[in-house]
This record gives sequence, C-alpha cells and structure tokens, in this order.
Amino acid sequence: MGKTIIKASSTFPTIGAMIETDDSNRTFLQLRDFQLDGSSSGAARADIGMRLGKVDTYTAKDVEIRGVKLYWFKNYGIKFEGGINYRNDRVRILDSVVEKTDLNASIDKVQQKIETREQVYLGFQKSLQEEEASLRQAEEEIAAVQIEVTGELPSLEALKRTIAEAEAQIAALGNVNLRALEDYEAQQTRHGELSAEFRQLEVQRTDLVNMVAELNGKKKEGLLKVFAAINENFKRMYADLSEGGEAELVLENEQDPLLGGLVMKAKPPHKKVLRLEALSGGEKSLVSMAFIFAIQQYDPSPFYMLDEVDQNLDAVNAEKVARMIGRNAHTAQFVQISLRKVTLKEADHIVGVTMRSDSISELVMKVNLADVHDEKATEEVPA
Repeated sequence: MGKTIIKASSTFPTIGAMIETDDSNRTFLQLRDFQLDGSSSGAARADIGMRLGKVDTYTAKDVEIRGVKLYWFKNYGIKFEGGINYRNDRVRILDSVVEKTDLNASIDKVQQKIETREQVYLGFQKSLQEEEASLRQAEEEIAAVQIEVTGELPSLEALKRTIAEAEAQIAALGNVNLRALEDYEAQQTRHGELSAEFRQLEVQRTDLVNMVAELNGKKKEGLLKVFAAINENFKRMYADLSEGGEAELVLENEQDPLLGGLVMKAKPPHKKVLRLEALSGGEKSLVSMAFIFAIQQYDPSPFYMLDEVDQNLDAVNAEKVARMIGRNAHTAQFVQISLRKVTLKEADHIVGVTMRSDSISELVMKVNLADVHDEKATEEVPA
C-alpha cells in the first residue's frame, strides 16, 4: 500500500514569490511607458501613470498584508508542520496496521490450506482404513472357501475390462423379471418333489433289478435242472426208437441259457452226428417223437394229440413209434391221427370214416366196451 506524506513547503507559496510577481508587473508597465513615443497621446501616458500608482498602492498593501501573513506563517508554520508530521506518523502506523492485516490474511489463508490438507489427509487415512478392512474381509472369505491363489494376479486394467464385459453381458440379458424369485421357488419346490420321486424310482428300480436277477438265477437253475433230466430221457428214447442211435440236446449259450436257443444233435445208426436240419424227414420224425416222450417222462401231460406223426416213417419205424405210444399210454391219453395199418393195429380204440366200394361213407368205430365203465353220480341233481 502506497504512503501519503504532506510537506508544508509544497502547500503554500512563499512571500518572496508574491513580491517577485508584483515587481514583474511594475517593470512591464514601465517598459510599456518607455516604448510610447512622442506621438502617443497624453491620455495613454496618464493611463499608464495611473496604473503605476495603483500598482504601487497595491504593492504597499500587499507588502503589509504579506508581512502579516509572513508573521502568521512564522508563528503557526511550526505547528502546521508538527501536525503534518503527526499525520505522517499516523499514516505510517496505519500502513503498519494494514501490513499486519495483510500478514494476518496471508496467515489465515495458509491455515486454511493446512486445514484443507489435514482434512484431505484424514480422508485418505479413513479410505485406507476402509480398504484395509475390505482386504482383511476378502482374505477371510478366501480362507473360508479354501481357494489358493496361485500365479500372477491380473492387472487393474484387465480387471476393469473383465468387469465391463460382465456388465455388458448383464445388460444384454434385458429387463429383470420381478417374478423370478417366485418362479424359482416354485420350480425349486417342484425339483425337490421330482428329486424325491426320482430317488424313490431309483430304489424301486434297484429292487426290481435285484428281483429280476434273483428270478433269472432261479430260472437258470431250474432250466438247467430240467434240461439235464430231459436230455438224459432224450438220449434213452432216441436210442430205443433208432435201435442204437445217439442223440443229445445242446444249449447255444451255456453261460446264460435264457438268452440262447436249443440245438438237437442226432447220430442215426451207422451215420455221423448231424444237426436236425441235416436229417431226412423220417429221421426228423424219430428225433421229434423221442423229444416228446422225453418231456412226457419228466413231466407228463394228461392228453396228447398226434397228427400223422408216422407219415414219413417206414413200416418198421412206424411200428416202433406205435408200440412206444402204447407203453406210455398208461400215464396219459394219446389221440393219434394216422393212416398206417401198423399204427391202427396197435391202437386200443379206432374211430374213423371209410369209403365203401359203392362210394358211400361208412363210420368205423372199434371200441372195447369192456373198458368203458358207467360213472355213478355222487349226489342226486334236483329236477
């Protein structure tokens, strides 16, 4: 701030300067009078003389007045200069006060800056504490899930790109379904029910599989037992029918006979072993009858119906079959359709139709009535 100091010499003009001004005016008038020549009028000279008188009068009065003023200046100038000096001292004091005020303002600004920086420091310190707490929490969560972080962690830029991509994918999903939680709970409930049913079905399936395995085991055991017995009967029956021939039953799948078939092998007298498909018609008939009689001996049925089983047999083999039927008739009833005389001869009863020479059908019925007994009712039936 600039200083303003007032000096007495610069405020009032000196008395000597005023006198010099009056002298200059008088000299100008005298010079003007000298310059006037004789041709000038007396009136002009009289005017100049009058002006010179006035100047002298004014000069005397001015000297008197100015002497008084000079006296006043001499007496009061010192006081005035003292006031000036006092005022200058006050100006200096005010300047020092202003300088102090400016210094205080600068100090306040510096203090404000310090307080602002302290607040920023406190904010940074608080943020650091929060980040440290978040870091400890993250470390605890990582320790809880037992995930070992190996290798170099991705950079901050890579994480930002990953977050941006994830946010873009989330935004691409569209609007949020506000009923998603309700739908999820409903589907979760249904999933629980279906899971329970599935587990129940798994248990039932396991039980059924075990049951099937058990039944298959029993079936396999029973089948092998029956197969062994029927195979022995089959060998003996074929040997009787063929007079020395050999035959056997073979399983296609011995490990699991339920998944395989049955093969019949026969060796007629003086021939090699052949499969059933390679035998002649008569040989097939003998093998078939031997198999039927083998089953009958193991588990006989009450009734058998044979339709021209001796059609492809010669007389000798047809008679053998008829006699075998006769021997097995005491455990079951046989009804045989045949046109062979040897078979009719071995039959106990004959029932049939024949044509006479005059082309008239005649019923033939040869029944041994002595073997027929009347059945008596065990209780009377009311009319």
